[in-house]
Amino acid sequence: MAAGIVIGVWFFPDLVDTLIPVVESVFGGISQDSEGNLHPPMTLVWIIFAKNLQTAVLCFITARITVGILPGLILFLNGVLIGALAVFINQEIGLSYISFAVQLLPHGIFELPALFLACAIGMHGVKVNSWKAMLLPTALLAIAAFMEIYVSPLLM
Repeated sequence: MAAGIVIGVWFFPDLVDTLIPVVESVFGGISQDSEGNLHPPMTLVWIIFAKNLQTAVLCFITARITVGILPGLILFLNGVLIGALAVFINQEIGLSYISFAVQLLPHGIFELPALFLACAIGMHGVKVNSWKAMLLPTALLAIAAFMEIYVSPLLM
């Protein structure tokens, strides 16, 4: 993931035309419903939680069968997105990289360990007991989604 962040920052000029449509398609519909109305904050928490849980479960299920390649690629691409987004926000809004990192920190300290745990648990193979182990990453993702909607905006 760290390498992805560096690549996202370093190659931002080459990536921007590709990443903006991806970000708009993934995140554009999150804040608004199909009629253009803003979702209530708790609805946003559930939407973000569901998207992140989907990623964690994908990493969990595919970790062993792809020898960690697919989860590694997912984490790498998330890093690229974070790095490119940091540069974009710095250039377009003028937000410093430190301020960007501070805004990511409240939910990132829960979200990243949850994704890493899902990958690690999945590397041991998907068994009945391993689904129980996914309760911790799931709980961390719920906390992360709540922090992303209710705490991170306070740091802007």
